[in-house]
Formats: sequence, structure tokens, C-alpha cells
Amino acid sequence: MGPDGRVLLGAPQGRYQAFNPANNQTQTLFTLPGGQQTELPRWSPDGRSIAYLVLPRQQNDPSAGLWLNDLKAPPRQLFRGWVAWYAWARSGHIYVLEGKPDLNGVLWQLDNEGHRLSSFSASIRLNYNYWLLQPLNFFDASPDGRSIAIEVQQVYEADIGMIQGLP
Repeated sequence: MGPDGRVLLGAPQGRYQAFNPANNQTQTLFTLPGGQQTELPRWSPDGRSIAYLVLPRQQNDPSAGLWLNDLKAPPRQLFRGWVAWYAWARSGHIYVLEGKPDLNGVLWQLDNEGHRLSSFSASIRLNYNYWLLQPLNFFDASPDGRSIAIEVQQVYEADIGMIQGLP
């Protein structure tokens, strides 16, 4: 749900739409290029853009990663590679958990142009879900962007870790 109350949803044929409960209307925001599989669409904190993951179609797929659509210009790739999870901070920065082949993750802080501002030395083990065939590492940034709460073991959020003192 965006800051203005609109609900973001995916629709057939790669369309992303916003449903406005105030007037019961649905608006198509953009349509993805054919064949792209996406996940985790989220409004930016100011509601002016949408970030989403593009899943790889093959090994080393150059289109895989985190993308941003500001609804005015063509979408742009902010982060290339395997993104296990991401979260917006209110500042507009984005925290990205980059997956590595050894199933350890590297946490990056990006600005909304995709510049890598910093990485964090915390070792984050990717939680792998056999039934979904993908890692699931849920985390969220604090409102001030200086802490991240992250699930450290896949026991349905019973073990929560905290990374504090972020820049």
C-alpha cells in the first residue's frame, strides 16, 4: 500500500496497476517487457516510484536484479544480480540483500539512482525454503534508516536479529 492509500498489484500480461479504495478505481501504471518475471513490487516512501525484482531467466541474466520505475521514464536497473530481498528506508535509500553462491548474503545500501553507498560486513546466511525453491530472508529498515530487523533463522520470525548503527 502506498502512502496515499493506493494498493499496488500485478495483473495479467505484465501490467502493474494501482487500486484506489477512495474512488474504487484501478489505474494501469506500467507494463513490463514480455517474458519478465517479477516479484516484490513496492512503492517508494514518497509514492512517486515503484521498485521490483526481475528474476533471472538463465545463469548470469543481465536483466536480473532490482529495478525502479518512476512512472515518467523507462524503468532503470538499480542493482544487477541475485537480490534475495530488499527494503526501502524513509530516506529513499534502498537496502538490498545480495545473494552469493555460498548462500551467504551481502547487505548493500543504495540511493535511488542505484549508487552503492555502502556494504555491511555482517554475515547474513540466506534462509533457503526447499518447497519454494528460493531463499527467503525477510527484513525491514527502521524509519530513520539506521537499523535493520532481519530474520536470522527460518522459524517464522521467532528469531529476529538487529543490525544497528547504519550510516
